[in-house]
Amino acid sequence: LREQELKIREDQKKKDALLEEQRKVEAEKEAEEERKREEAERKAREEKARQEHEEYLRMKEAFSVEEEGFDQEQEDDKQNMLQEFINFVKSNKVVVLED
Repeated sequence: LREQELKIREDQKKKDALLEEQRKVEAEKEAEEERKREEAERKAREEKARQEHEEYLRMKEAFSVEEEGFDQEQEDDKQNMLQEFINFVKSNKVVVLED
């Protein structure tokens, strides 16, 4: 009877050890799959970023700036803003005259 109990305990320990080993293998397999998936996602992001950068460079080359000029526009804007202010003051200024 005692020998049977020892045998049952040993068998149970072996089963538990085998199950634990299977769990470890499964966990390692899942971790490896997760790592591969993350690596694939990272590569896809890098590839997309590279393609977007190349497209940006192609578009950048398509545009050319022949001249830059804004000094005249600034002077016009200043004059225009001054005129708008004068018109605003003329139309909205109210002076109350008392007798």
